[in-house]
Amino acid sequence: MWPVSSCLGQPATVRVVDVHDGRPLQKEKVSVAFLYEKGQKTLGEHQPNIHGETDANGELQIQIPEPEPAHISVMVHVTSEYLLCGCWVLGDTKDLIQKGIVGPPPSTKWEKSDAAVKAAPGEVLVQARPMRFFERLFYPIMKE
Repeated sequence: MWPVSSCLGQPATVRVVDVHDGRPLQKEKVSVAFLYEKGQKTLGEHQPNIHGETDANGELQIQIPEPEPAHISVMVHVTSEYLLCGCWVLGDTKDLIQKGIVGPPPSTKWEKSDAAVKAAPGEVLVQARPMRFFERLFYPIMKE
């Protein structure tokens, strides 16, 4: 056994999908940080962030460290400038393990989801969608 294996706990998944059709988004960059409450026992002084890229299924596999952190923070850095994303997710680790966490929708304005979005236990689901024609047209102006 590797010495590091004693500090690894529950497996979890970050999944990035197109909210309209459920299509997985591959090769999206993902950063994960584990956040402890003040006074909570931690693995050590410094908890490294996890950086990775989604696979062909739009997933990044992670391990939740032991002792279990109070919160998890997930940030997806979409590679296409023409995707809108609910890219930052902050949640309780217990909720992630027991129910799963669904990130915010890519935009709340004019948005109708084509399907019910649900995360499985142990899964952080991040939603993205392509920009509409007028969003793409005005994107250069709006980003400044």
